[in-house]
Amino acid sequence: MRKTIVLLDVDGVLIRAQGYRASVKATMNYLFQRLKQPHLIPPGEADMQTFEAESIIFEWDSVALSMAAILSQVPHLLGDTLVESIDKIAVANIKLEQPDYQAVARRVPKPSSPDIKPSRAALGTLFPEHPVFVEILGDAHSPNALITQIFQHFVLGHEQYARTYNRAPMLETGSLLGTLDIPILTPENAARLEMTEHLQPVIYTARPGLPPTFVNDWLGYSPEAEIAQKLLKLHHLPVIGYGRVQWLAQQTGAHPASYVKPSPVQALAAIYSAILYGSEMWEERGLRSAAVDGQIPEEVTAHPLHIIVCEDSTGGIRGVRQAVEYLQKYHDVTFTAVGVADGAVKREALKSAADYVAEDVNEGLAWALGW
Repeated sequence: MRKTIVLLDVDGVLIRAQGYRASVKATMNYLFQRLKQPHLIPPGEADMQTFEAESIIFEWDSVALSMAAILSQVPHLLGDTLVESIDKIAVANIKLEQPDYQAVARRVPKPSSPDIKPSRAALGTLFPEHPVFVEILGDAHSPNALITQIFQHFVLGHEQYARTYNRAPMLETGSLLGTLDIPILTPENAARLEMTEHLQPVIYTARPGLPPTFVNDWLGYSPEAEIAQKLLKLHHLPVIGYGRVQWLAQQTGAHPASYVKPSPVQALAAIYSAILYGSEMWEERGLRSAAVDGQIPEEVTAHPLHIIVCEDSTGGIRGVRQAVEYLQKYHDVTFTAVGVADGAVKREALKSAADYVAEDVNEGLAWALGW
């Protein structure tokens, strides 16, 4: 009997991710109020799509770059820190101009390696090596970065923020991720995924998430993938998100960027985890087999496999395809790639990587599984 493994991306596939977009706006508006520049407008949907089209896919980068574009208008008012600079602008009685966020996105240099983030690539090129720009752009993915801290307040809510980072909240807010994200997967299909025999689904996402459950210290691991899982009521599915990939990289001395999708390492970890799920040490075995010892778990080769991925990015699909091609050297494995997008431009782009392109995940699953 051939087993079917279904890898399910979160944002744009299982979830209409309105919470992240709202958090961008909330973060920028918070900063505009601090600057006493309430006329400024945060990046809109067209701006965010331009960032994504330029491979700036993390909001931490797009928010940092947007704020840098605003501060670059007044180099004479910049202090040694972001807070000092905000305070100086707030009392300067000036009116800043609305930045062209799309122009900024298009001018960001392409990073020279996976471990260099787009915001960091803009430092010294698009923006000068001034202490404030170093602070904003140098490590926007760090939980110590002030703008990222503000953004994470809106993403998680202040109570979860305090638990995640062991810090006193700077402001009070609920979780925009938990309240504004909208499930796309229907409850009926969620139930079918969990209950269909010989079908083993797994959540496969670059969202920040928790480390393996056997890890005692979860400090700094933001449970954003798990927020989506709870919202979808997919309680019995394994989650292979950025948190588990981050933990794996820490064990091997690698940079997480070399393991997270589009790397085939995360795809292999998801496939192995789906098959091993519920067995003894399934998390550690699934993760380490994908990146450390290179040994395919014997459970994986116990049955012929059919791998299905539902993704909204060509990179994510390519990563799974590479993982499947690796497994095909040793085992009977077939593969189906389902691209998911509700926009014509994105659907057209997905045709280069997918076997079928659907408007939503329910249509994609119906086609791939014959539902």
